[in-house]
Amino acid sequence: MDPSQESTIVTNDNSLEDSPAQKIGDSPKVEFKLDYRGKDILLGLARWSKFVGIINIIFGFIYCLTIFVFSIPTVIMGIFLILLGAKLTSASGNLKFSVMEEESMSFTEALDQLRSYMFLQSTMMIIVGLIIIVVLVIALMFGVAVKEFFYESTQNFLINFFQFFNL
Repeated sequence: MDPSQESTIVTNDNSLEDSPAQKIGDSPKVEFKLDYRGKDILLGLARWSKFVGIINIIFGFIYCLTIFVFSIPTVIMGIFLILLGAKLTSASGNLKFSVMEEESMSFTEALDQLRSYMFLQSTMMIIVGLIIIVVLVIALMFGVAVKEFFYESTQNFLINFFQFFNL
């Protein structure tokens, strides 16, 4: 068996009868054994999660400052971004700790925080998508009314372009 294939070994609870990694409830226990490449990938994920988390926190703070210019929805979006950034930076720390110390509870906590991040991100995307659809519908209805208004008020107005150049 080649070393790259040994990086992940998934075991079923039937083969773990006397090991400490037996059943948790009624679900089978899954173990991952990581080689150097697997640890490097997880550390890279931890670094990028921390970077994206910090960027989310910075943009969230900037969005919260726009209450003076825009309105309450930008502050709500800023709070969501700060929560997302906090989840990612926390997941990054747990992921890094779990790789360095080979500790499974912090790895489980990191996966839970990533799950929570994905839930919050998808919730925010759905809400923003719905808001965009509502704004487009309102803009379309308003645009049709404005077009009719300008069409009626400028019906007898004519601009001759050639008059300006004496042609």
